[in-house]
Amino acid sequence: AETIAWASGVETAKHDDVGVLVTDISNGDYVKVRDVDFGDKGATRLLARVAATAEGGIVELRLDSETGPLIGTLEVEPTGGMDKWETQSASVTGAEGVHDLYLKFVGGSEPLMNVDWWKFK
Repeated sequence: AETIAWASGVETAKHDDVGVLVTDISNGDYVKVRDVDFGDKGATRLLARVAATAEGGIVELRLDSETGPLIGTLEVEPTGGMDKWETQSASVTGAEGVHDLYLKFVGGSEPLMNVDWWKFK
């Protein structure tokens, strides 16, 4: 969460166990991370540590704008609470070179989820 360059709608909070996290996430919110270097071979997988109580929360991974090319979708499974953390993953395609990355949050029940961290493989 510490890598956010810009955000719309979300909040950050400090948590004794996980440090800084992204919280208060609603449908249509997003986080922008500037100049992500996916390298020449690119990323193939997103890993994210999330907490969620309800089904239906989705993280869309988009390049260069909140409506840019979709490179992956993480369908967040409920973890049993907004303070119960799990690492979940999604496939990624088309992520090569340097791009601004937008994590766009979509779904119904709010708040959708909390996010501790994300990384690519």
